[in-house]
Amino acid sequence: VVARREDRSAHSPWHKLTSWTNRVLLSVLFAPRTADLNFTQFYRRAWVTSVRPLATSPAFLTPELILRAEHGGKRVCEVEVPFRKRQAGRAHFGRLPDILWTLKDMLRLRVWTWVKGWEA
Repeated sequence: VVARREDRSAHSPWHKLTSWTNRVLLSVLFAPRTADLNFTQFYRRAWVTSVRPLATSPAFLTPELILRAEHGGKRVCEVEVPFRKRQAGRAHFGRLPDILWTLKDMLRLRVWTWVKGWEA
């Protein structure tokens, strides 16, 4: 089950830009059926413990898991949820090194799946 945010207006302009860019890259590289790959997900334990992700970036781990589930024939269901602005603390991603780390993981998975397929 994947939670899809119904409204992202609480994001800062920078967060909106980086999120939009991330969604475009994911769409071009992987054509996901799921709309929100970077929010909240729930998995069956047996499946998620059997997956060996390539991602080392925390920002790409969840998209990779969803993409592997979709391409592996697993049933993926989206549920729309309300989204509110963060009340305390601050986000730690969105810095250039984190963005480049995520991009590297994204491209690694794309090349891996072209060479070995989704089942590898």
